[in-house]
Amino acid sequence: MDRSVRKDPSLQSLRAVAFLGIFLTHVGRSYAWAGLSVSAFFVLSSCLLTQRCAGRELPGALRGQAAFAWRHIARIYPLHLICMVLYAVLRLIIEATVGLKSSLVLETLGLMALDTALLQSWWPHHLVNVSLNGVAWFLSSMLFLYFVFPPLIRRLRRMGSAARAALMLLIPAAQILTCVPLIQWGTDFYVYNWYSYCFPLFRLGDFAAGCCLGLFLLDRGEEKARGDRRITAMGTLLELILLGLTVGEMLLRRRGSASPWIKACFNNTSLYLWLALGWVYAFSVRRGLITRLLTNPALVWVGDISGYAYLIHYLLTQYVYHSMALVRYTPQGWERTAVMLAELAATLLLSAAYRRIADLTSRLRADGRGAAA
Repeated sequence: MDRSVRKDPSLQSLRAVAFLGIFLTHVGRSYAWAGLSVSAFFVLSSCLLTQRCAGRELPGALRGQAAFAWRHIARIYPLHLICMVLYAVLRLIIEATVGLKSSLVLETLGLMALDTALLQSWWPHHLVNVSLNGVAWFLSSMLFLYFVFPPLIRRLRRMGSAARAALMLLIPAAQILTCVPLIQWGTDFYVYNWYSYCFPLFRLGDFAAGCCLGLFLLDRGEEKARGDRRITAMGTLLELILLGLTVGEMLLRRRGSASPWIKACFNNTSLYLWLALGWVYAFSVRRGLITRLLTNPALVWVGDISGYAYLIHYLLTQYVYHSMALVRYTPQGWERTAVMLAELAATLLLSAAYRRIADLTSRLRADGRGAAA
């Protein structure tokens, strides 16, 4: 979500595909790939940040790390607050239809305080970690991950390339191992989902793996070679294998299993992390037919505003859902598709508008600093 990272069209297309997977899930399309999309966002964020910070001196003190983290969310944070307040209003309106209680108002204010401080992803209860504009848990986790990035990347830079490659393979395996006892102990469903999906320390694995991938791409000189991306048979084969593994994972996940080990494998993150690493690499080198076809102006544009669309879409779709419920309207067939497309169009238009406002604000601040100097 850091707009200062040098943009690459193919990676912006990947952002778009990831966002669309999340959007489709939130409008009730069961075939969507939201879990993979979230892992892809974590990996992509840390991979690009690693490449951008190559050769740069990073802060060492806690205050410097805090400032570093804030700089990377500052542009999107006002939108987070707007969405949070609007969802709180929606929550109170819904409750007012059956009788608004003062306890719920106080609860909403407490949730707003946690969300304002971006602490909600540390709370194991689902009524907190995905409260209000539920998708903002991602921003909460990213604030922590940006904070730990400087010491993390310094440690990873000191490791050898073979050790970092092994780490990318071992992190998902370690995540799976930590999930097994939670399943065996009968951990509450929502707590387990929080641990394997929202918990910042669990997502540190995704983030660290993305850093390792970024260092791998730097070692190979892929950042400099992005201007020469010819489609190759090997590149296309890699992408076809990734596509097959992605579809296969989705089909196997739906079958389910009683085995704690298999359940742990199909937690909300780990298998997706391996796939996300593969897709981020494939879009980074873009030497296959699939990534070439997906790197088109429409998806690049969606990718450019995907960070804003991620926060806006959930709020908007919830307003639409509850508005239809209020008038007891349930769209069916083509009407359902029409509502979905209208929600997507509205999300993208609002996101593009917010980006223009943010761009204008940034320019005015820069002009003000220049005039003051």
